[in-house]
Amino acid sequence: MYRSKKDVDKHVESLTSRLSAKEFQLRTYSIARLYYEVEDYASCQRYVEQYITEKSNSAAAYKLLGQALQKLGQKERALEQYKSSLDIDPTQSSLVLDICAILVDKDVTFDTGRAKYWCEKAEATFPKHPVTFQLREKLMVMVNPDPEAIIQLLKSELAVHPKDVTLHARLLKHYSQTNRHNEAFEHSFEYEFDNKNFTNNYAWYETLGQILKYYTDDKTDWKYQLLLLTVKEKLCALSLTEIPSGASKGFVESNNLLHDYDQTLSFVAKLGASPGCADFYTALIDHHRSQFVFHLATFLLRKAKKNLLNWREANSMAAPLMLTAWHTIPIDIKARWLICAPIKQQKAVERWNLEGSYRLSQAGHYLLSNNQDKSHSFIDQLTLNCSGTNWRDKMYEEIFTNIDHLSKKNSSDFVSNSSNNLAFELPRKTVVQSYDIDAQRLYPNSLHHFVWMLLNYKNYAHFKCSVFDMLTPKSQNIHNCGPDSLNKYDIFSFLLCTTFTVQQNRVSPALRFRDEPIVLPANITDLLCTTAQMKWWDCAYKLSQNELGKEFTDIRTTLSRGLEVVRCIDNHGLDPELLCLLGRTFNEKAKSSDILEEKTYLEMRAKSYYSNAIPLLERLKNKMSLQFPVKRMFEYLHHKELSFQQILKLIEESKTFVGLSYLNENDYEKAVELLSGVKSAQAFFYLGQIFKLMALDMSENMISDQRSKYLFLLNKAKLYASKSLESFKDFEIDSQTDLHSDSRELLESIETLLSRISNDTRNININDVDVRYFSDENISSGGSDQMHSTLRNSNSYAFRNSSSTPKRRDVNSTVYKSAAESQVFENTKIDSKLLERIDLTVNNFMEQTKMWIDENRNLGNQIMNSVNSNTQSTSDQIKLLKLSIDHIKEQIGACRDECKDVGELKRQVAELKNEVIKLKKLSPEQTVNNENEYLNENYKSNDPTAAFTGSLPFTPPVLPTFNPRIMPPIPIPQALYGLYGQNLYNFYAQCPQFAQPGSVPGTSQICDPSRSVNYQGV
Repeated sequence: MYRSKKDVDKHVESLTSRLSAKEFQLRTYSIARLYYEVEDYASCQRYVEQYITEKSNSAAAYKLLGQALQKLGQKERALEQYKSSLDIDPTQSSLVLDICAILVDKDVTFDTGRAKYWCEKAEATFPKHPVTFQLREKLMVMVNPDPEAIIQLLKSELAVHPKDVTLHARLLKHYSQTNRHNEAFEHSFEYEFDNKNFTNNYAWYETLGQILKYYTDDKTDWKYQLLLLTVKEKLCALSLTEIPSGASKGFVESNNLLHDYDQTLSFVAKLGASPGCADFYTALIDHHRSQFVFHLATFLLRKAKKNLLNWREANSMAAPLMLTAWHTIPIDIKARWLICAPIKQQKAVERWNLEGSYRLSQAGHYLLSNNQDKSHSFIDQLTLNCSGTNWRDKMYEEIFTNIDHLSKKNSSDFVSNSSNNLAFELPRKTVVQSYDIDAQRLYPNSLHHFVWMLLNYKNYAHFKCSVFDMLTPKSQNIHNCGPDSLNKYDIFSFLLCTTFTVQQNRVSPALRFRDEPIVLPANITDLLCTTAQMKWWDCAYKLSQNELGKEFTDIRTTLSRGLEVVRCIDNHGLDPELLCLLGRTFNEKAKSSDILEEKTYLEMRAKSYYSNAIPLLERLKNKMSLQFPVKRMFEYLHHKELSFQQILKLIEESKTFVGLSYLNENDYEKAVELLSGVKSAQAFFYLGQIFKLMALDMSENMISDQRSKYLFLLNKAKLYASKSLESFKDFEIDSQTDLHSDSRELLESIETLLSRISNDTRNININDVDVRYFSDENISSGGSDQMHSTLRNSNSYAFRNSSSTPKRRDVNSTVYKSAAESQVFENTKIDSKLLERIDLTVNNFMEQTKMWIDENRNLGNQIMNSVNSNTQSTSDQIKLLKLSIDHIKEQIGACRDECKDVGELKRQVAELKNEVIKLKKLSPEQTVNNENEYLNENYKSNDPTAAFTGSLPFTPPVLPTFNPRIMPPIPIPQALYGLYGQNLYNFYAQCPQFAQPGSVPGTSQICDPSRSVNYQGV
C-alpha cells in the first residue's frame, strides 16, 4: 500500500489532522506496522511504544517491538519483548523460534538453563528445525565441549538435512580442528560428486579449499587431483558470476583466483597420472585447460563491461580465447575406457560433458554474434592478433600485471601450452545449437540461462527445451490450473513469454557502445527475467524433480498463478501482440513436428493464444483502452503504439488461423463467421473450400428441395476461389506460391462440379430457394439465421476428396425456367471486384457506426462516473455534517446537565444557609437542656433492669457550666459547604465543650464519635 517512508509520513500527517489525540494513540500500532514494512525501524519502535503505554496487554505490540529492536541490533532488548509477548499469548509457537534465533547469535549472552528451556520448547513444536539444532550445538560447546559428541550431533542432523551446506561445512571444520584431515577429505569428495546441490555455493568451495591445504597423502592420487582442480575451477567461475544466484567478487580477487587456477593446472600437469588412470588424467587436464581459457575470456569481457577496459581491446583478447575454448570437444560419456572406471570417475566425466557443452554453447554464440555481417574480417583480425608463437606470453603479461604473478610466468600452464596451434575456423550455427540441448542441464533451474540461449535463435520455434520432457500433458483441459496439470507446453509458453518480453524491452543496438559485442557470456549478462519469473521457473523445476519438500503450499500458489497466465485464464495480463507472437511460434513448431499427438497439442495452444488476442485487438481497433492487472507477470512494453495497419494485420492473422482450426474441426459456422471479415487471399481460399465442402456434404443425401442450395453453395465457393486468385494481383503477391496453385485447383474443381450439373438441374425454380441465401453480404458476414441453421444441420465432413461426384438426379424430371431464375444465375456472374467494393463500403459503414456507438458509450460512462463521484462526495459530506451535528448535540446536552447540577447545588447551599440561621437563633442553655432531656429519656429506655426491679434512686450527672464567653457552643465553619451532610452526632463529637460522661455498666454510650449517621434532608 505504501512503498516508502515518505508515503507513510504523509499518511501519518493526515491521521494527525483528522483524529483526536486519543483516537490517534489507538492507531499507533497500525502506524508502527506501516513503518516496519518500509524498513523504518526507529519510527516503528517509537510508535509501538506509544501504543504499549495505552494497551500494555497487547501481545502483537510486544512482538512488533521485539522485531523492530532486533532489526536495530538491540537483540537483548528484543529478547525481553518477545518473552513479554509470549507471556501474554502463549499460543505464539513461531515466537519461540525467534527467541532461539536470538540466543544462537554469538553476541548474545544467556543463562544455559534458560536457553535449554527454550530449546526444548522449540523442539517440541518444531522438531529437527535448523535453528533448534544450532542452539543445541552452541549449548553442547558451552556445557560439554567434546569434539566427538559434536561430530556425532552434526552427523545425526545431516541425516535429516543432507542438503544443508552449512552443516557440511561445520562438520568439515570440526574434522580439521581435531586433525582428522583424511576424514574431512573423504567427506568432501563424497558429497561433491554425489549430488549437484552445492555446485553454485561459493562458501562450500572455500571450505573445500581449506580442507585441501591439509591433505598430506599421495598428491598423484586421482581423487586429490580431481577435487583440487574442481575447487579451483568453481571458485573462478563463481567469482565471475554476476546474476543474483552468484557470488561475484572484485576484479583483484578474481584475478588472483585465475592465476591460482593456472598455477594449479601446471602443478597437476607436472605430477602426472596415478597408476591405471592415464586416460582419466588426460581428459582431466584437457577439460580444465579449456575451462581456464573460457573463464579468462569472461574475465576480460567483465572488465570491459565495468569500464575498466575498452571494448576493442577486450574483444581482441577474448576472441582467440573463446575460439580456443570452442575447439575443445566435450568428453564422450560413452568412451570405452569409462566402462570399467570407478563410479566417481564416471560421474566426474558426466559433469565435464555438461560443462563442456555449456562452454561450447557460450563460446559458439559469442563468436557467431561477433561475426555477423563481417564476412572474413573477423577471421583476419584473429589471425593478426594471434600471429606467432608468443601471443599467449603477451596476453599473460597484459592480464596478470601483479609483480608476483609476472614472476611466475614461466610456471604458467597457459603460457607453456602455447605449442598447440590455434585453428582459425568459426563454428556453424547448427553445431552450436546442438550443444544447447545438453547445456540446458547445467543450470536447469535458472530461467536466466534459458532466456539467454533462446535470444540467440532467429526462429524461437527451432529451440528444443529438453529439461522438462517428462512433463507430458495428461488431458486437453487447460482450464484446470493445478500444479499437477503442469506440462512441457506450459514451460515452453512461459519461456517464450519471458523471452519475447525481454526482446521487446531490450536496449536498441544503436545505443550500445562502439565495439561492444551483442552477446556476452550468460554469467555476466544483465538479468534477463524478474524475480517472480525466476521463482516460478525454480518451482516448476522442483516439481518436475519431486523436490517440493515443506514448501509445497507456497510452490502450489506460485505455479497456479503462472499457469493461469500462460493458459490465458481470467485476467492474464498478456499483451495482444505477445499473444499473436506466441500463437505464431506454436503454429510453426506444430508444422515442424512429425508426432501427431504433439502436433495436436501445439495447434491447440496456438489456437488458444490467437483466440484470446482477437477481442483485445478489436478493442484496439476501435480505439478502446485495455485493462491489465496492476502486477503483471510479463510487462510487455510498447516503445510506440501499434499502428492501425499493424492491428488489422494481426487481426487478419489471428482470425485466419482460428478459422482454419474450426474448418479442420468441421465447425463451418464459426469458420465462416471469422473468415468472412478477413480480406486476404488465404481467407478467400478457405471460404471457397468451406462452401465447397458444405455443398459436397449436401450432395450425399440431397433431395429435390435442396438442389438450389447445393448449386448456390458451389457458386459461392467459385466466387471466393476467384477472389483468392484476384487477390494475388490486387495485393501484388507472388503468384508462384502454393496458395496460388491451390486456389487455381480449387476453382477448377468447382467448375468441374458445376459443369456436371445438367441443364435440368440448372433450371430450378426461384421459389425453391430462400432469397437470403443469395445475398453475398449475409453469407460473408455470417449474420443470417438461416445460414447458421444450414451450417449446424450439415453433416460433418473432414476434407473429403474434392473431386467427389454429387448424387445424380432423375433425368426425366421437368423443371420450368422463369425470369427470376435467370436473374439468380446472372447474379453469380457479377464482377467480384464490384462485390468486394460493396462489401468494403458496408463494412466501413458498420465500423464507423460501431466507433460512434462506442464513443457515445464512453461519453455516457464518463458522465455517469462523474455523476456517481459527485453523488458519492456529496453523500460523504452529508454524513460528516450529520456526525458534526450529533457531536454538537451531545455537547449541548452535557452543558444542560452541568447547568442542572449548578442549580441543584445553589438550592442545597440556600437550604444550608437557612439551617445555619436557625442554629444561630437557638440559645446555648436551651440547646443543652434539650440535649440532656433527650439523653435521660434514651438512658431510661435502654436500661435493662427496668423490667425487673422498681425504680432505683439515680442522681443525674451534673453537666459543667459553659463559659459564657464561648458562644455559640458549636463553632460556625468558615465555609457553609462544610455543614453539608453533617448530623448532630458529628457536631457533638466535634465540640470539646460537651464533656462525655463515663459509661454506666449495662448501658450504651450516649455519643459514639466514630459513629456517623446521615439523616435525609440534614
